[in-house]
Amino acid sequence: MGMTGLDTKVPGHRPVVIVSTVLPRWIADFGSVSTYFSKAGHGVTLFAPRPEQTASTGWRSPEAIAEAQGRLPPAVDLRYLPGDSTHEAGLTAALRTQLESLRIALQRPRPLVFLWNPYAIVMFGPILRLLGVPVIFMVTGLGWTFSAEAQTSLRRRVIHAVYRLVFRGRRHRILVHNKDDKQVLVERFSIRPQQIYVTPGCGVDPAEFPFVDAPQPSPRPIVLVPVRLLKQKGVLDAAEASRLLSGRGIDHEMWFTSNPDPTHPSALTAEEIEATKARCPDVRFKGFQASLVPLYAQAAAVCVPTYYQEGLPTALLEAASMGRPIVTCDNWGGRDFIRDGLDGHLVPPKSPEALAAALGRILTVPPHAERLRRSAHQRFLDGFTKQHMLEITLTACRDLTEDML
Repeated sequence: MGMTGLDTKVPGHRPVVIVSTVLPRWIADFGSVSTYFSKAGHGVTLFAPRPEQTASTGWRSPEAIAEAQGRLPPAVDLRYLPGDSTHEAGLTAALRTQLESLRIALQRPRPLVFLWNPYAIVMFGPILRLLGVPVIFMVTGLGWTFSAEAQTSLRRRVIHAVYRLVFRGRRHRILVHNKDDKQVLVERFSIRPQQIYVTPGCGVDPAEFPFVDAPQPSPRPIVLVPVRLLKQKGVLDAAEASRLLSGRGIDHEMWFTSNPDPTHPSALTAEEIEATKARCPDVRFKGFQASLVPLYAQAAAVCVPTYYQEGLPTALLEAASMGRPIVTCDNWGGRDFIRDGLDGHLVPPKSPEALAAALGRILTVPPHAERLRRSAHQRFLDGFTKQHMLEITLTACRDLTEDML
């Protein structure tokens, strides 16, 4: 993806510090940001968890981490976080993290700091905020801690308290992925709307997810469900929709593409996965996929049944980039991209019947599926690519640093 010609140059050539909680996810979702700053001559330091502190599968596998490290520009200085961002950090690690945030705050010239994910905001945000360091807070989804299930959670109370502290003031900008998240932050934390920028999710590079005219040959039509195995992602609803389709004689297989995540409160258990396979004969759990491109190419439809408080599901943009018909829920993020009946189907959350009806129409009415997928592809190209995300991100950086001159 080309990054030349952007009228978004950040003044001052100040150094850039990025705190990431999962290195492969940063590279996949926002690698263009660190690459842009590095090529523009800013010194870039990227913090990530130590590989030995992370899980052994999926995005945190040694293979995924090694591949991500290989995609970093040579000039980027990769450093490791003192604690483990995926579990409760011990007191020593927490203190070392605070010392690291203080070191960043005292750096001269002062850096522009990106904090991505609640862990980074909670652990680094307060000191940087109190010492006046310019920060881009990347709230790329409100997630579980803003859900009804987390109302009494200590983690929720801590995150909300820190957000109230760090989001007030002038020396920051906030990136969100949908209009609903922006409205929540404005109302709940009294943030000025002009400090919040809505990006088109993480964006997707159309060269990495190329348009496919028709699904690659497959013995049976495939419904791809490229979401994490969380109840709030609607996994059980999608599986039940598959059972309903099977009962109506609509031939298909439904593929799930993730590993269980036992660290998440909403994760499916191994017993629930086995029960789902027994109940829904056409469901297949494929496990973590290093690349979803071959699976999108085979899919007759893509289903993203989430009622999680998403940013904007990247799977929707990947599916649209490759020209796959889409069914998703009328939910945060999804409704920022899909216009119901035009670019795909928006159905009520937690409704297997509605999912089955929409998927059934796509699978059995080819002209309808063709119209949806071509409209979604054009909408993606018009405002939801990786380039669009980068331009809005750099605009927020420019406005922040110019405001401080």
